Amino acid sequence: MYALIVERLERHVLVERQVAAVMLAAGSKKVTVPTFDAERGKLDRLLDQQPRREYEPEQAALIAALGLGG
Repeated sequence: MYALIVERLERHVLVERQVAAVMLAAGSKKVTVPTFDAERGKLDRLLDQQPRREYEPEQAALIAALGLGG
């Protein structure tokens, strides 16, 4: 499962890099070009955290409707 998430992240970062390049070419000054290593680091930190148990009301209703609540 992790490999699939990382593969999707790679594609996402490539798209974000293209968007950043276009914005830079158009003259935008406050654009940062994402790197795969930085984004993978964020993913790994998120996966190391404890699952969130409090959700916004809309999310909680959807989770309950799907029968995924604990």
